[in-house]
Amino acid sequence: MVSIGDTRIRSLRVVNQFDANYLGNLFGGRMMEWMVETATIATSKLSNGPSVISYLDELFFLRPVRVGDVVTIDAWVDYVGRSSMETRVRAEKKGKESGVVVASTMSFVAINDYGKPREVRTKITPAPGEEEEHAEAQERRRRRELLVGNRREEEHDVEDPTRDLRFRVESRQWVRPDDTLLGNILSGGRLLAWLDGVGALVAAEYAGGTVVTGSIGDVAFYSPAYIGDVVNVRAGITFVGKSTVEVMLNVVAEDKYGGTRHMCTAYYTFVHINEAGKPEPVPPYEPTTEGERRQYLAGMERRKKMEEDLANIRKSLQ
Repeated sequence: MVSIGDTRIRSLRVVNQFDANYLGNLFGGRMMEWMVETATIATSKLSNGPSVISYLDELFFLRPVRVGDVVTIDAWVDYVGRSSMETRVRAEKKGKESGVVVASTMSFVAINDYGKPREVRTKITPAPGEEEEHAEAQERRRRRELLVGNRREEEHDVEDPTRDLRFRVESRQWVRPDDTLLGNILSGGRLLAWLDGVGALVAAEYAGGTVVTGSIGDVAFYSPAYIGDVVNVRAGITFVGKSTVEVMLNVVAEDKYGGTRHMCTAYYTFVHINEAGKPEPVPPYEPTTEGERRQYLAGMERRKKMEEDLANIRKSLQ
């Protein structure tokens, strides 16, 4: 019998210079890579084999982490389906201004040597006091299945949703052996770090200064990338607030035979900061094309929901 507490895995990280920007603030993408890696260890250990991330729920960076800080990352599984595992991840920094940096829920899928889903035979039996979390995780999985829709259709949708955006870039990255965690599949954490870097470039160019990652919306992963594939990240600005810039990142994997697959589409929000690390205003943004107006209106709705969710998270941590 395995309880939720039995699945907990902890990793410790010390923030070095190459993990941070020139102001000494930890890159959001690096934190995401650490969190996904820790969760991968927890889910692979429980399932007795490899696992990959299939969904990331929205997350918020609640406080800055700087060079020299020690970060503690805990990951645990709170519900197991046939081949999926609902997972919680929580990162805290120690020392000065200690506290929760970011907390999120993720879903992982156990896979075989061919990258196909395999059954997880070890199920979670909640210990006394864990029943509520177990039930919440089960409900979270049910809601997510309704949101994701048809993964096969999404995988084949390789149209570029950023083509009508004025402020956009494309960046291609070759998947190398050191970009994987298990087998020949690109690490989900490494992909999220790549997206953070590309998105920050777009946001910083628009803002005219330094930006840091503020939040990431829900991300569904539809298909993997393998060693030798080229990952094409198409990024464009979709919404601008007083000191924030939202960037859509649409990701397509290109194999050596010319085949393409939609991997995921994510929305990162970046905050423009000054030398003291305080938020700074960004230039006003006025959508001009039909595509920009459509994305801007959707961005307003996303921002409203994210603000409400952030308020609830801060309240729960008090």
